[in-house]
Amino acid sequence: EVAWQRLTAIRNELARELPQQFVSDVVGRWSRAGCLTQAIAPADTIGLAEQLPLVDRQRLGQIPDVDTVHILHRELQQQLNRRGWLRDDLAAAADLRSSATRFDNQCRTLFGLEPVTLADDLLTPLRATHARRWRAAVSQLNTDLRNRAAATWTQIVCSELFARQPLLDADLTETWKQVLAARYGVGRTASHHTGEHTGLPPLSRLPIIDPHPAYDGIVRRLTDEFTQRVWLWPHDADSLTRPGGEMDRAVQMPGWANVWTRPIQNRVDMLATGVNSEVGIRVLGRDFEAVVQASEQVAEALRHVPGAADVIADPIRGKSYLEVRPDPVRALQRGVAMSDVNAVVAAATTGQVVAQLDDGSALRSLRLKLQGHDIDAGDALARLPVAQRLGKGRPSDDPLESVALHEIADVRVADGPATIKSENGWLRNYVRLNVRGRDAAEFIAAAQRQVQQQVALPPGVFLEWTGQFEHAARTRATMLWLAPLTVLLILAILYATYRDWADAGLMLLSVPGASAGGVLCQWLLGYPFTVAVGVGYIACFGMAAATSMVMLVYLREAVANAGGLEQMSLDELRTAVLNGAVHRLRPKLLTEAATVLSLAPMLWSTGVGADVIRPMAAPVLGGILIADEVVDLLLPIAFYAVRRWRWQRLRSQMADSLAKESA
Repeated sequence: EVAWQRLTAIRNELARELPQQFVSDVVGRWSRAGCLTQAIAPADTIGLAEQLPLVDRQRLGQIPDVDTVHILHRELQQQLNRRGWLRDDLAAAADLRSSATRFDNQCRTLFGLEPVTLADDLLTPLRATHARRWRAAVSQLNTDLRNRAAATWTQIVCSELFARQPLLDADLTETWKQVLAARYGVGRTASHHTGEHTGLPPLSRLPIIDPHPAYDGIVRRLTDEFTQRVWLWPHDADSLTRPGGEMDRAVQMPGWANVWTRPIQNRVDMLATGVNSEVGIRVLGRDFEAVVQASEQVAEALRHVPGAADVIADPIRGKSYLEVRPDPVRALQRGVAMSDVNAVVAAATTGQVVAQLDDGSALRSLRLKLQGHDIDAGDALARLPVAQRLGKGRPSDDPLESVALHEIADVRVADGPATIKSENGWLRNYVRLNVRGRDAAEFIAAAQRQVQQQVALPPGVFLEWTGQFEHAARTRATMLWLAPLTVLLILAILYATYRDWADAGLMLLSVPGASAGGVLCQWLLGYPFTVAVGVGYIACFGMAAATSMVMLVYLREAVANAGGLEQMSLDELRTAVLNGAVHRLRPKLLTEAATVLSLAPMLWSTGVGADVIRPMAAPVLGGILIADEVVDLLLPIAFYAVRRWRWQRLRSQMADSLAKESA
């Protein structure tokens, strides 16, 4: 409620401030261009802004756009024309830019860019002011909400304590009665008819509650202590619409399941799977009643599976149908043709033309159509006359007598399907549900076992499992071979570069550390495993290998500069490895710092695509941080161990060759 009031207030302020800024800007441009017959004072500028259409001023205060600027520009020009303050209409309506703006447009045209129009030129400062004021208002609102949250929470806790425990203090008991009277009294109910958003009584009728110094002091002290420790995180789209989120808890309608999605995503899901929920069971069959009963049985069985939420079978029944079943025997006995019965029913239900009336000036069509509720329409239809032929074989234009429809047919109102859906020639119905707190693949396996054990499908009815989990299953299967393939490709590229399997394997030592760091960062930030997270892990493998490659290049250069394994001792090898690992640490850390600093802002990104880029950046950032420790500490040790083994083998080979030569 506080947020709504504050944002409404800032929107009203902007609706008053931005038109004044707009008028001042336009009048200043016209004044510099010499189009005004007299100078316009600031007070006149405010008056011109207040005379602009209220609807357009409010739109400008909400979201400034080009259309609103065009409308206000035209309205302002008409006002000045009526007052005689414009010297020339054509000059005032022209695109009056400064010489700098014209030069800028000439440069933009030279590079193939669209020139800046007058509306764009006027819109830029308006949007800047709107964004600055809005950010300041939201920042102040967040601060106020943080302070009010602690006080509100303290009051809620105290109310629960008072409701659950007996009050021993008489003054506190009286105060609590006044609070209850103010909270649930008639004033709140009556104020709903005043059109106020808050539902509270006007200020003149606000309730007065007697203070209680001891109780009020305790509340203030607890509120101050709680305010220093509380922290509120702003909502985003995921936190609002995730399963069990705030919108999911606040918006509940019996018989409906919440599926929070986007328009394009909804259309893609419906085209790909036919349902927009996480899991959908497609029930197909030839008999309509069998399909409906099977759907209800499947929904009842799935409600008992752990993790199932919002289980609902699409409601199909509930539509009233007007049924007319002619009796051929009775129709024949009364001399009524079946074609006449069909014609009467079609004319009454579809509004066909049944006759032409000549009123002397023109022919007018007479239509027959039933009106009213289903039961009334059924009674009226049952009383409709149907042509009764007097003899067999008589021409159709002979004199006719009539018989009521209910005498030759059964007319009744029956319940039937509200919609009839089919797929591939089969009658179809869906059972929709979502999965909460459980892996989708694990849930599907358990749900299929539950349905197979508890539901006996009628003959000719079968099930198909579909939903968003199909995409996750296919993606998981793809990731199972894509991640190892990525590691193998990295290994192949490293070997092709260095022609050394041992060094290529050493550079891949950072991949397990990067995986551990990615999992840790993903867990800390609370991101579930999605396609974006999987792509982030693949990118993390490559970046971790690149970090290892920087370290290994310095280590190889240090050994080569020291003369190679043939020309050094074991102590010299150890010294060379230390020099390569320690003395070259700064450029390697600078390289890693550049990567980390470029990835960190992605975790706080907002706007279009932020819900994808944030989970993708989380494993990369965590993997780089942990892989850095692996590379700095373990890679030099592993490199030294490999080179020492090679040095020992080389010395052994040299000793064997010397022994053979001496022999």
